[in-house]
Amino acid sequence: MKGESPIEFRRRRDFGEVLNVTFRFIRQNLALLSKSLLFFVAPFLVVAMLFNVAVQMQVFSGGFLNADGQPLANLSGLLFNYAGILVFSLLAGVMAWAVILGLMRLYEAHGPGGLTVKAVWEEARGLFFGMLGVVAFLLMILFLIYFLFILFVGFGAAVFAQAGAIVGGLITFVAVVAFLGALAYVVTVFALLFPMRVFERIGLIEGAGRCLKLVRGYGWQTFGVIVLSWIISSVLGGIFSMPSVLLSFLQGMNTLEGGGSGLRALLVVSGVLGGLASSLLYSIPMVATGFQYFNLVERKEGVGLMARIERLAESERPGEANSDGSAGAEPEG
Repeated sequence: MKGESPIEFRRRRDFGEVLNVTFRFIRQNLALLSKSLLFFVAPFLVVAMLFNVAVQMQVFSGGFLNADGQPLANLSGLLFNYAGILVFSLLAGVMAWAVILGLMRLYEAHGPGGLTVKAVWEEARGLFFGMLGVVAFLLMILFLIYFLFILFVGFGAAVFAQAGAIVGGLITFVAVVAFLGALAYVVTVFALLFPMRVFERIGLIEGAGRCLKLVRGYGWQTFGVIVLSWIISSVLGGIFSMPSVLLSFLQGMNTLEGGGSGLRALLVVSGVLGGLASSLLYSIPMVATGFQYFNLVERKEGVGLMARIERLAESERPGEANSDGSAGAEPEG
């Protein structure tokens, strides 16, 4: 945005300042961000929406029943379509992280002027598999937490059968609280792996340890920034997805009545547009995570402060040189 000063990434910021600079960054780069998401994230969303339409057609038309009306006759086809939705939605999310953090890295390195969609693509292409690795790492941790949760719930059920409802219910309650707490902890701490992998080129295991060090003492602030930004984007994204939900309902009703083919193209278009709007809104927590990462690095290590001190010292050196009569001529060219 013309007339607005560039954003300095490496600064200490409180809770409100992190959210303010997040919206400021998105506002400054809205056009470029929208184009980049359209070109690089939308293709994955289109494929995911096509799988979604196939699922709805199969469910509402009874396409997974056999000629005798027995259910689950074509369960493999239904599961294949659901898998397609999950895979391409996941790839869309991974690409969104790569695009947004790639844009942030370009902005930090070159400033807001002269950034192009091509430059964002070059960054995103190089970051894609790194972001995919972070997602796989987080999914492994979440799977382990879920597995432990199931074990505790099963143990609670066994105790319930042997010792009574009070003890079994207490164990189950503790398991649920521990499960939710572990999820919150993983989200708070390891979300920083995304920007860390981009700006430090650090490995997953080493990065996980560094995340623990950065968040120590600032866990509640980090949790608040990430969760609140996700809530904002989810609420706004739900509003934009309402047309697609309504069309899905109408598609299902018309399919049951033997029609509905005319709504399929409109459903795909509305789903993709809604997905793009949601992707743009989901840039809010992604950008916020990036700025919270810089905030924590600055609080722990003072990298930006040291850089500003060095720039200040360099700017004073020519004056010192002229004051004692030594070299004072400006370089030619």
